[in-house]
Amino acid sequence: MNKLKQIPEFLRFVMVGLFATGLHYGIYFVLQKFIQVNVAYTLGYVLSFVANFYLTAYFTFGQPPSWK
Repeated sequence: MNKLKQIPEFLRFVMVGLFATGLHYGIYFVLQKFIQVNVAYTLGYVLSFVANFYLTAYFTFGQPPSWK
């Protein structure tokens, strides 16, 4: 693949990563006020991991997710 064609894909990859990071800390920040910090952090991590997995597949690479 041409390196010039990879730039938009790389930028989408970075955007998804930044979104997942923001989602993780946003969920953690909100939930820590209501539940234990460790549980809030874990929920934030798991939810952002799932969002990152699907967004990377569909948005970054334009194909359905695969566990291969």
